[in-house]
Amino acid sequence: MTDATTDVDLWRRVREGDRSAFEEVVKRHQSAVAAVAYNVRGDLATSEDVAQEAFWAAWRGRDTLQDPNRLRPWLCGIARNLAANSRRKAAARPGTAALGGDDVPDAGDGPAESALGREEQALIWRSLEELPDLYREPLILYHRQDQSVAEVAATLEISQDAVKQRLSRGRAMLRERLAGLVEEGLRASRPGRSFTVGVMAGLGANLAAKPAAAGVAGAAAPFVASSGLLGGLLGSGAGLAGAWFGAWLPAQAAPTVRERDLMLASGRRMLVAGLVFTATIAGLVYFAAGTRWYLPAWLVAMVGFQAWLLVDVVVLTRKLREAKASRTDADEPNRTAARRGMAKVAANVRGRSHRSRWTLLGLPLLDVQVADPPGFDEDGVMIRPAGPRGSATGWIAVGDDARGALLAVGGRAVGLIAIGDRSLGLVAFGGIAIGGVGLGGLAIGGVAVGGGAFGWVAVGGLAVGAYAAGGAAFGWKLAIGGLAVAREIALGGGSISPRPIPPAAGLQWLRGGPAPVLELAGPIAGALRRLLAGGTLLWCAVGASALGLGASRFAAMYRIARDRGAEPVRTPSSR
Repeated sequence: MTDATTDVDLWRRVREGDRSAFEEVVKRHQSAVAAVAYNVRGDLATSEDVAQEAFWAAWRGRDTLQDPNRLRPWLCGIARNLAANSRRKAAARPGTAALGGDDVPDAGDGPAESALGREEQALIWRSLEELPDLYREPLILYHRQDQSVAEVAATLEISQDAVKQRLSRGRAMLRERLAGLVEEGLRASRPGRSFTVGVMAGLGANLAAKPAAAGVAGAAAPFVASSGLLGGLLGSGAGLAGAWFGAWLPAQAAPTVRERDLMLASGRRMLVAGLVFTATIAGLVYFAAGTRWYLPAWLVAMVGFQAWLLVDVVVLTRKLREAKASRTDADEPNRTAARRGMAKVAANVRGRSHRSRWTLLGLPLLDVQVADPPGFDEDGVMIRPAGPRGSATGWIAVGDDARGALLAVGGRAVGLIAIGDRSLGLVAFGGIAIGGVGLGGLAIGGVAVGGGAFGWVAVGGLAVGAYAAGGAAFGWKLAIGGLAVAREIALGGGSISPRPIPPAAGLQWLRGGPAPVLELAGPIAGALRRLLAGGTLLWCAVGASALGLGASRFAAMYRIARDRGAEPVRTPSSR
């Protein structure tokens, strides 16, 4: 068999059970596979054991590789996961270390250890261990793969320029006096013919071996479903439940059963659409990753889902407007706990009205125009309509319909900073918030944070964007969450992407460790990591801030009535 035989041809024969073809695969890729294992474990003997197990796992899972052009990255992914599992097990055993090979028996040296003494090995690893993984792995691969930048780039699936940059940075970070020793040691410790023989000799015995560890299953498929899949399902459920709650809560406050049912029907449609969208994206990643129509199909699904949500919101708004216009006494009132709570509040407040005499460029500095709330009986049934809707326009505007050059606060708010039930602004807060930065129940913007968040950077229960983080996160470039689905990189409880991140490496990065891939070293990914690392305390602060904004908006719009404490009107039907 010649070196000209491609990986695709080799793997086609491997899938047919050709062991000679598999032996050629081992010889061709053993240096890279052992290198990534060494990068994680830090011990030559252990890394070769892990690399052998990786090849055996690859043989068992040979039918799962969808794109043989990605053979080397696929093999290295298996090795990374196995090495991470090996390190965790070593750390969990009393009296052993997670790295450095302390858990490895000393009964005899393998070929790699014969080339380097134990003290020399320890010195080399101590020097390499000081480097971030982002720079250490390319450096190890480079000296294990005939100093070929192209081969390292193919293994890591990054550009050659990126490899050169990382190599240069990695060398600069090594102590000068040790650089030569490290490079020579890595070259001398490459696995040779004896490694290939060992893999092939153990192949038969491992056909009946127990299935590979949980981490291998993820790397052996075109996507990762980590051992935390239950967490992913729970995260997905939490995201969709958040979206449903965002529809259910306003429905409880609707004046009539007809309007309530319209809102609940829209919420159910959104829930079903979310489930269909989740299944569609997962199916695309599983069945189409690596094909030429994968990216267009992904884009169509993402744009189509968001377009559907927008259309549904527009249709719902029109139907609610029609229902309000045609409302009659025959419409069944919506008797809910939310409506009864509104009755108690409305009985004690009145709308504010004030316009400042001072103006700037023709606009009042402050304009406050808020209608009195409607009157309710004690069951929450409206018996007196609200006052005429107040419209406010000024530099600072507060009203039922507020348009502020600087700040707008109201039911519907448009301004540089907008706070309202429906808000539009450079920075927008509200039930539905649209802006450069949007924070709300449903948030749409360049940066969106909310129960349902859609933006370039999205954080929420259900988050969709180029960079997304949340209970259920769907990202173009990066997704982090309970369920994380991405075109490029995903990590979380249940993660689906063509470029899986080993769970251990992802967790280490989230905790402040080095970025396992270049994309996670960027400023947006770093900001998401810091946001998620804030934990419960941060999210409690976010929740408290949201409640504070809501209370401030209410205080700005309404004043305590002089007839405070008046009981809601009682009617014979409510007794």
